[in-house]
Amino acid sequence: MKFKLTYIILFLVGLSLLSACSTQQDNGPNRRLHNLSARYNYIYNANLLLFAYENELAQKIDVTTTEILPLYIQPNAPDTNAKSPLGPTLEAIADKAYAVIQEKNFSNYIDEAYMLLGKVHYYAGAYYMAAEYFDYVERAYPDDKKIQLQALTWKARTYMQMGEAKMAENLLAKSIDIMNAWKKGGAAIKAEALATLAQYNIQQKQYSEAFKNLTQAQKLAPHQLSRTRWNFVAAQLQETEKNYKASAQLYQKVIRSNASYELYFNAQLGKLRNQELLDPTQISREKALSRLLKDDKNAEVQDRIYAELAKQAESNRQFEIAQLNYQKGLAVNVDQSTQKGLLYLQLAELNFKHRNQYVEAKLYYDSALLHLPSHFPGYEVLRIKAENLTYLSSRYQKINLYDSLLRYAQLSDSELEAALNRKFTVEYAKLEEAEQQAARQAEKQAALLLSSKTGAGSSTFYFNNVVALQKGKNDFQKKWGKRVLEPNWRQANKPFLFDNLNLQEHSPETSQTLKVQQKETWISEKVELYKKQIPRSEADQQHAHASIQKALLEIARFYQQELQDPKEAILIYESYLKKYPQTEASANVHYSLYVAYSALQTDQPDPKWLDAAEQYKQTVLSVYPESDYAKVIQDPQYFNRQQALEQTLVSTYNSIFTDYQEKKYPEVISQVQDIEKRFPGNTMQIQFDYLKAISVGKTAKLPALLTEFSTIIQKYPQDSLITPLIKSHQNYIQQNFALYNKREVALLEVDSTEVNPLTTPSKVIAQTNQKSQTLTSSLPTASTSPTTAAPTVPTAVPVVIPEPNLPKIKTDGLFTDVADKLYYYVVAVESMQHSLSSSRFGIGQFNRGLYGGENLKHQLFDLEEHQVIFVGDFESLEDVEAYTEVITAQLNKIMKVPSNLYKGFYISKANFDLLKSSQNLNRYIQFYKGNLEK
Repeated sequence: MKFKLTYIILFLVGLSLLSACSTQQDNGPNRRLHNLSARYNYIYNANLLLFAYENELAQKIDVTTTEILPLYIQPNAPDTNAKSPLGPTLEAIADKAYAVIQEKNFSNYIDEAYMLLGKVHYYAGAYYMAAEYFDYVERAYPDDKKIQLQALTWKARTYMQMGEAKMAENLLAKSIDIMNAWKKGGAAIKAEALATLAQYNIQQKQYSEAFKNLTQAQKLAPHQLSRTRWNFVAAQLQETEKNYKASAQLYQKVIRSNASYELYFNAQLGKLRNQELLDPTQISREKALSRLLKDDKNAEVQDRIYAELAKQAESNRQFEIAQLNYQKGLAVNVDQSTQKGLLYLQLAELNFKHRNQYVEAKLYYDSALLHLPSHFPGYEVLRIKAENLTYLSSRYQKINLYDSLLRYAQLSDSELEAALNRKFTVEYAKLEEAEQQAARQAEKQAALLLSSKTGAGSSTFYFNNVVALQKGKNDFQKKWGKRVLEPNWRQANKPFLFDNLNLQEHSPETSQTLKVQQKETWISEKVELYKKQIPRSEADQQHAHASIQKALLEIARFYQQELQDPKEAILIYESYLKKYPQTEASANVHYSLYVAYSALQTDQPDPKWLDAAEQYKQTVLSVYPESDYAKVIQDPQYFNRQQALEQTLVSTYNSIFTDYQEKKYPEVISQVQDIEKRFPGNTMQIQFDYLKAISVGKTAKLPALLTEFSTIIQKYPQDSLITPLIKSHQNYIQQNFALYNKREVALLEVDSTEVNPLTTPSKVIAQTNQKSQTLTSSLPTASTSPTTAAPTVPTAVPVVIPEPNLPKIKTDGLFTDVADKLYYYVVAVESMQHSLSSSRFGIGQFNRGLYGGENLKHQLFDLEEHQVIFVGDFESLEDVEAYTEVITAQLNKIMKVPSNLYKGFYISKANFDLLKSSQNLNRYIQFYKGNLEK
């Protein structure tokens, strides 16, 4: 009876409590009940969940990169495939926060509930939503310094994640004001605010300010972060500022603290690194790393120790040892972590920069991209570099080849013979070693596979016994030597023996003799081929130097403009100046170095960058005062004005060309005469003068036309586009002088955008009939207007999959580099508004001037977003590559549209037939850039 009464009393109390909650009356008991329930049923449990979630994130810290570790827990990248955008843990925290807001609205914990919602969305990567919650808290509780500081701190973190540095800076400034006004209390919250400020400093590369703010935060912070993670970051900051003694001491603090093994191990490496920098004579880093390697505690991080040993070897220029250590690191790495990606990346850089093994480098870059996370710092730059490795490697290979050839050109015949024999003897030995290594690896794998299935000696059957197999193999090789496992293995030289019907067995001695003969023949052939490439004449040597210069500049510009990597660009530019101190490009190189060092100074303020930038700036101003580069330095708007002038000239040219097409020749002549007065010395004047000369030829007799031609040649003797064209015109007129001299007007009306305007109609037919059948069958119908709808593109030719023994084909799944019988040169213009008539005319000028005897035709068709000009036919890859190289140098003069709208490239007919859409065109341009562009 007593128990029943107790239950009844408890039930009535519970009922009364529920009744009180449901009424939602704003009174003292209700407020206390709401506070009690909100605090312990919801906020407390939500904070426990958040603490566990943050701890889980903290376990995933990655200190394998050279980047400074974040001071506080960073959010994961959002999972777009998750059923809930928040995930189960964050969803549970959000539910509790919503419950407080909706059901416990008389409690004192509404502000904390909104803060929880902001943190939940922050960790989920929903930054705009998080910022809204923090902003609401900041506005709703203006008099509460504690909640204000929390809201500002987390809102600043959110904007930092969004890349809004200026907004974060303003919020942090407000935080400082609150901290200055809040004299007592709130140590932990102030520490978080100062840590956020320090993190902002790190993002802005203000490392000394970051260290100062972090030191203040550490004095206030009561938790473990200040002794482990924050000490580690402080050590990194001091190391960045080259305060190696202070850095080593801070790393030692981490080692002595209760840090995770990840931080402990990396602190050991950091301390070792700093001690060596302080006094290399007192410590052997290699020995210290070797001791770490033998320590059982470090079994799981052996890959990182091998990586450190590799870096040590690399710094000593022991590149083969570095390669071996990186490979050992990969061998002991058993997971798919960022560290594996870093090892592949370091191998890629080693092979690319130091070993000149570009094929290997490409494979390692691809593997690095596969293993590194997409949010890895510099991932996008790495992806671009990997895609464009063909572009870079072809230029490095060209530099290495011509450097080598020029060195050999200085030797006498006897010295050259000896040097080349040594060179190719070494290369042959490397090939042999590679084959033997591959064979050994195959044997090892086979043995491991067999032992894993049976175990050594686990069976009396001979072929199940690995030991017996190895003994049998050794006995076999003593008698027969090393033989490939294949039919008729006794025949050492099968083709020769079968041709002569000689099936005698050969002893190992005979096989060795044949190998020596094979080696000598290989070396001899290589030596003779190499000799033919050596530049003996002065002209050939000048060509070799010009090729090296061009390749160096292309590499440097790629690093500076495409990869936004000023340090690498500086290395290449300065090596160029060291090798070629005075060339036509010297002003450009000095200006580029000024720009690169200025970029470094902006990114990482340092007096040495500033001094170097100033030095190169003064060189441009004093040595090349008349150059465009000096004018840009003196007047930053000079380039913009030049661009505006060029756009005006192009627009004017297009207008005059329209009059020319409409046969308004007197207007053309009059307008061109006015152009030189309006824009004296402009870069396009020769093209205006050519239009005028042709217009004179359309309205006057031959002498007037010849006078115009002679004037142009005298004014522009060095021009490489129009002057060669006019000379070809003069030669043609001289051959047909009687025909032209008796005409009332020198030039008859023909389609001057397609054929030589100086030929008679009958001559045109005679020339174009040679390839009329090929053109009709292989090219789309020519468009007479740039707005004409695209012709039907021929049906795609199926891509034939090569046999395994054929050379590896490059493909992106649609386009390939398979050799073809026909090629075209293409200019794709990403605009449907610009008229291409004048640009087509320019291509015609180029073709007639430099390729007059090739009967090249250019035509136009449209896609959804592109106008496409294509030139053909080219019957070999070598021909179209040569044409591409020459026209690329002139394209900025030829095209009368903004340079950012067009791209020139070559393409095989099989790939050309697949250009059915702008999407496919853009895809081919990427394929071309990554695999074919030279």
